[in-house]
Amino acid sequence: MNQNLRDIFQAAAGKYLSAVDAEVTRSHQHEIGGLVKVGFGDVLGRPGKDETLELMCKMVYITDETGEPLIADDLVTWYDVRRKSKTRAPEYRLYYREMNRHR
Repeated sequence: MNQNLRDIFQAAAGKYLSAVDAEVTRSHQHEIGGLVKVGFGDVLGRPGKDETLELMCKMVYITDETGEPLIADDLVTWYDVRRKSKTRAPEYRLYYREMNRHR
């Protein structure tokens, strides 16, 4: 099969994750912030105060410690964490469910 990536994916973006983004020992929030800066807002849009987007997502977690990446297909949520604030600017985050690290 000879396909281009643009024939398979609608969009792709990458971000170096901080400890609070991905490490279970540092945070249990299961949210990744700072994604508007890497283009997620342009692709997914910016949900309004009463809107939450649920999307199927292929996530690939690559570390220096292991040779094989952890890959998961799952439902994620894109929303404004400040949606209830009338005085603060929007801050969009991608919420993901906890992954079983032994897959």
